[in-house]
Amino acid sequence: MVSGRQTLFIVLNNLLLPIFICLIGISSSWDTPIITEAIKEVDVGIRRTLATQDHPGSVAINTSLDIDSTNGLPVEVLRTAVRPSNGSNSLTYSFESNSPTDQYFVTLHFAEIEGVAQNLLREFSIFMNGFKSKPIRLEYLKSLSLSFQNLTIQGGVNFTLVATKDSDLPPILNAFNIYKIRQFSLSPTNQSDGEISSSFSDLQALEFLNLSGNKFTGSIPQSLKDKSNYGSLVLSFADNPDLCQMDPCPLHHEGKTSNVPVVASIAASVIVLIVLSILLVFCMIRRRRKGETLTRTTQRMQSDMTTSGNPSEMSLLNLDSDMVPIARGGYAQESTRLVPAIMSFGDSGTDVGNNNYLPTIFKANYPPYGRDFANQKPTGRFCNGKLATDITAETLGFTTYPPAYLSPEASGKNLLIGANFASAGSGYDDKAASINHAITLTQQVEYFKEYKGKLAKVAGSNKSASIIKDSIYLLSAGTADFLQNYYVNPLLNHLYTPDQYSSMLIDSFKTFVKNIYGLGARKIGVTSLLPLGCTPLARTLFGYHKKECVAQFNTDSQQFNKKLNSAAASLQKRYPDLKIVIFDIFKPLYDVVKSPSNYGFVEATRGCCGTGKVETTWFLCNPKSSGTCPNATQYVFWDSVHPSQAANQVLADALIVQGIALI
Repeated sequence: MVSGRQTLFIVLNNLLLPIFICLIGISSSWDTPIITEAIKEVDVGIRRTLATQDHPGSVAINTSLDIDSTNGLPVEVLRTAVRPSNGSNSLTYSFESNSPTDQYFVTLHFAEIEGVAQNLLREFSIFMNGFKSKPIRLEYLKSLSLSFQNLTIQGGVNFTLVATKDSDLPPILNAFNIYKIRQFSLSPTNQSDGEISSSFSDLQALEFLNLSGNKFTGSIPQSLKDKSNYGSLVLSFADNPDLCQMDPCPLHHEGKTSNVPVVASIAASVIVLIVLSILLVFCMIRRRRKGETLTRTTQRMQSDMTTSGNPSEMSLLNLDSDMVPIARGGYAQESTRLVPAIMSFGDSGTDVGNNNYLPTIFKANYPPYGRDFANQKPTGRFCNGKLATDITAETLGFTTYPPAYLSPEASGKNLLIGANFASAGSGYDDKAASINHAITLTQQVEYFKEYKGKLAKVAGSNKSASIIKDSIYLLSAGTADFLQNYYVNPLLNHLYTPDQYSSMLIDSFKTFVKNIYGLGARKIGVTSLLPLGCTPLARTLFGYHKKECVAQFNTDSQQFNKKLNSAAASLQKRYPDLKIVIFDIFKPLYDVVKSPSNYGFVEATRGCCGTGKVETTWFLCNPKSSGTCPNATQYVFWDSVHPSQAANQVLADALIVQGIALI
């Protein structure tokens, strides 16, 4: 594609895009490299990814029936798809770019290949880097290709298919394309006046050339006209007053009058005016429909392809499918987020580095922690890579994560996307957190109050109030209260029963919600307790050498979760304008632990770091730990307490499905 005015841009279908087309399922006629391999720009062949390799917890489905294909993909491809397994309601895929400035757009391909009973409904929405589609329904044995209009994705791609609350069946996906946008600065094309270079015709994969809004003179090269006439090139050249647009062009000789009849000139002008009028009306209609994120069409719309103004704003069209323009560049991060900011509180489940600045043993700012994170550097996250909240933030459209509040990064404009107040070793029990030298939950709220004042100075009172009101507030707590306090403290577990201790923690939870509600929070998401008895630490210290999870600990978790849900319902009634969701992470993690192979895992009884049985924090899980696994993606747990990034992906899928009410 080339857009007019100033620097010209070209998008080539075969030379630079697609980067890859991911085909779900098994088809011997396609190449089979795994999608996680380094993607080379010169490698533009269609790629296939096996479902179990690309998305833990998905299963492949296929059919031998004919499919009504309108998207240009072979029928053999559309006959295969994946859907979630084990009752999950979402599918998530991600592609990380090597450069944060790279821009992409995405096309998703669907075909309903399962015979769905008339009384059952398959309906799902798509979350794409901060955008959410309207609910989608598929017709049996008919293909559908969808793309996010006016969305250019920068730095990487993340999308999640989530079944709606009315859906009886999970989402399915057959294939997807990820296209990369490249700017050319070649001298033959870097022009905006003079005669149009015939070298454009040498670009064999060129399929859309927009020369509008320039000062070209002379005539359009015949080679470009031929491509346009044959249908292999969509050519736009409006608003070039000195460019001859007739065929053939009249010969103008200096000092002589043109031989073109006046009537023909008038007729040509009238035709141009009519075309421009149609374009104007169509563009007005398109603008009215700007709020619709997903668009499908079955015809080429050349009038949609003309752009003007900033050359970084461009419309792209894949003419091999039935897509309308599916990308628009030059966006700011704020416009792509579903919520303005994220505020995180709690323990090591959400701590992104606050403990780096505290005199506590509960730190994770050293290897091997963070070895699979960006740049393979530890950040303070208790994981080999991303936390579930990191993945959730990406799905909501954040290209950077809210900073740890105690870090130097928590200043200036960085505060506009929120802040992280969590502290490993903290929880609902302030006394236990103080002993661990962590930030108590009460102090985290005080830091949030302080944050509000800083935000007002950066954004102004009106905008800061809007950010506070519309942000999502995440709380992860309770794990440290039990595993690192109650169960290992004989004074405490002899004084209180698990049920009594749970009630104390719930009182602290209620106080927390009341306090941040009073400070302006209106959308709160709280994680439940995970199956504590299935953590490697619990198995080692309290499992008495049995292979099973510690049943009593899991019972304690479930009893606490019931109290937590009841308390949330009570708070919801007390504050009608409050949206509060309890994220059930017990079931998804328990399902993974009980049937790890169904989700692509190999080991669920011990962590990756060291022996994986008791390692956590600096003690035992450190650079000198022996036995640390080479591939953490096969492990449910990273250390003896915390899930691996791969398991966090499963939890993040659950968070998105359950948290739609907060968006």
